[in-house]
Amino acid sequence: MEINGLVIEQQTGNGINIDDGGVLDTPTHHITVRNCIFRDMAASGNNDLLKLSGLDSFLIERCEFLNGGAGGSGIDMVGCHWGIIQDNIIDDAGQSGIQNKGGTQYILMRRNIFKDMSQRAINLGGSTGLQFFRPPLPPGGTDLFEAADLEVYSNIFIRSWAPIAYVGCVRVRVYNNTIVDPQNWVIRILQENTNTGFLPFADNEFRNNIVYVNSDLTEVNIGPNTEPGTFRFSNNLWYNSSSSSWTPTLPFIDSNQIIADPLFGNINGEDFRIPSNSPAVGGGKV
Repeated sequence: MEINGLVIEQQTGNGINIDDGGVLDTPTHHITVRNCIFRDMAASGNNDLLKLSGLDSFLIERCEFLNGGAGGSGIDMVGCHWGIIQDNIIDDAGQSGIQNKGGTQYILMRRNIFKDMSQRAINLGGSTGLQFFRPPLPPGGTDLFEAADLEVYSNIFIRSWAPIAYVGCVRVRVYNNTIVDPQNWVIRILQENTNTGFLPFADNEFRNNIVYVNSDLTEVNIGPNTEPGTFRFSNNLWYNSSSSSWTPTLPFIDSNQIIADPLFGNINGEDFRIPSNSPAVGGGKV
């Protein structure tokens, strides 16, 4: 099934729901949402422009998510698997731009633009009521997670309170992204689901990213019940436009770290292309 070219606006609840009808072990599958505009949520609270629950094998591309509910998300996934979210604009879409939780796994998020989320531009995990996980949690289960095996690459993050939040997730890779002017943190590492059987944050990666800040902020915020020692940091470029002597204060060794101006084309015009003489060119790790 394909949903193409619609404008969804002024909803007083979620803009569109795509779900499994509440039968948690028989997911909906093979849905494409393309060239749609979700905008102007006419409700506050936890209302999402696009709500996905129990959806497998899906594609969301070339959509716009604009002016969402104050407590909601642009795209909120609960227990979704094998999805691609690409080439979308997610602007002032709510507390979060994309939410991955409730057992969400194998999601690729690439070439999206995130702007001005009030909290987390991308929430890699979360805190979900146990009865809502897809597939249903086994009694006495172990090695459980809010989200796993996610890839976030080649996205642009502009402002937002915290562009990247790893929250009770495992095996998540964030790489080749551009992060500009975060407002409070660049990264958050949290464990919000502390129920028995859930894995702590572990085995995650932040690599080959350009981070451009305009003030001295807390780069990485780490909460309790996490295992940040398993986090891999490497080949990131950091630059603070307000200080020529600044270096980021990180709880990890960022191997092959670069501290330099990436030489964006026109930051005020949101042109973040880099020229051939940028110190970012060739500075990444394959």
